[in-house]
Amino acid sequence: EWLAEEMAEVVAHAEKRVDIMTLSPPDGLFLTEFKAAIETLADRSSTADNPIIVRILLGISSRSFAFDCDLLIQSLTNDLPTDANIRIWVGAWRKGLGWNHAKLIAVDGTFLHTGGHNLWHKDYLSTTPVHDLSIELEGSVTVDGHHFANQQWNFMERNFGDCGELCSMSVRGFPQGVTT
Repeated sequence: EWLAEEMAEVVAHAEKRVDIMTLSPPDGLFLTEFKAAIETLADRSSTADNPIIVRILLGISSRSFAFDCDLLIQSLTNDLPTDANIRIWVGAWRKGLGWNHAKLIAVDGTFLHTGGHNLWHKDYLSTTPVHDLSIELEGSVTVDGHHFANQQWNFMERNFGDCGELCSMSVRGFPQGVTT
């Protein structure tokens, strides 16, 4: 369980911005821990002038082919007050045989968690888990994580302006569309 808790703790450090990139949406304890982290962010941002921005970009793989971004936003925010000072974007894409496969959490240009771990409870938190490697870094390398996320969002916007069947994008608290 420490893996889900550690990843969510990185998210909960945010004061301005979080980028999360993963193959498929979090489930099980990962979803529970990320939801708690977003509640922490909402509490912290209640007295801030600017909202904390959370961007979650997923790949559409065989596990999540018809993914509903609105449902993930709802799952993560259903206990937040409607006036919470937090903005969440969720996007997912697939183009031909390609899709987002990155795994990273970049926070405020200061904290970075990256590696191979997906956010799947059964695969990573069971009694016979998949063995993957991830690393946490601090400092300027985190800015590169945000830049990489920007490029992925820009790719999605260029290639899937109307999304259609191959991508899905949803926002809580922002008008439709992605700007970086």
